[in-house]
Amino acid sequence: MTYESDGTRTMTSSSETIDLEFAAIQNEALGASLLWEFAKAYHENKLATNEGPALPLFLPVLPLVFNSHVVSQIHNRRFTGGLFKAIASDRSLILGLQQRTSEMSNQTLSTLNLAFASGLLTINPESTIVG
Repeated sequence: MTYESDGTRTMTSSSETIDLEFAAIQNEALGASLLWEFAKAYHENKLATNEGPALPLFLPVLPLVFNSHVVSQIHNRRFTGGLFKAIASDRSLILGLQQRTSEMSNQTLSTLNLAFASGLLTINPESTIVG
């Protein structure tokens, strides 16, 4: 396994290099599970309002989770206060997030489609609140 300067990890097999982040992004089942975990954690932290996250809040989840720099920085610092506390402590974690979110929007929407189709997530069409 090789670590590139941009933070991606690659694995070299006899004749081809596999970008592990790209392979992870393509795994919609993994992404659907991650989005379900996000919705569950959001709901648990919003008990007073008893609401799930609005649909747009799902868009940056996979670009954050599938970014090796973000994951390694949060893991190395062992943040116990969640993502918002981590970002408040280190603003570099969200550098390029808008671009990554835009670039991964099709994958995120496709993953959401799988999560809805499989029953992992449901959506209220009137409010776009996901549960």
